[in-house]
Amino acid sequence: MRTSFLRSIVAAATTALVLPVAAQQTTSAAALAEHLPAAPSGWSSSDGEQIQTSAMGNDVAQVSRVFTNSDGAEVELQIIGTPAMVAASQSAGMMFQNQMMLDQMNSSNPDKQFATIDNDGWTGWTVVDQGDSACEATAFNEHLVVKITTNRGDGDMLATFVELVPWAALGALNE
Repeated sequence: MRTSFLRSIVAAATTALVLPVAAQQTTSAAALAEHLPAAPSGWSSSDGEQIQTSAMGNDVAQVSRVFTNSDGAEVELQIIGTPAMVAASQSAGMMFQNQMMLDQMNSSNPDKQFATIDNDGWTGWTVVDQGDSACEATAFNEHLVVKITTNRGDGDMLATFVELVPWAALGALNE
């Protein structure tokens, strides 16, 4: 009897959390693709990929483009429009908003540098990993997630691609 009662409470709580997220409008992959930036000087880019699907009642729109240069560096930029991914990024982002946690992560990982992003209504984080020779930036607003990954531990290269993202234009898509 008690197990049944607990299950009903968990089910009700899950429904209360999931339905508002699932009800959010997802921007189409075609609209997101229009905001993929062109390659910066010295780089080439793929045409990009678009995915528009529905999974478990959630609409998913994702676009990506891969950039390469003659030194073998590779950067992937993704724009993801799915409420579930936005919710997951918001949860993970809480850790990076805590300055004590951020300081601890930076002091205990000498090869990694963690920082926050706060730009035109977008919040997120960057990780520059000298040890694994990789970088990432993840930023989100209420409707979208932008993720940038590199195959080099070069913070300046990551910053170049963060600056290419049309943050304000992407933010206006769901207004």
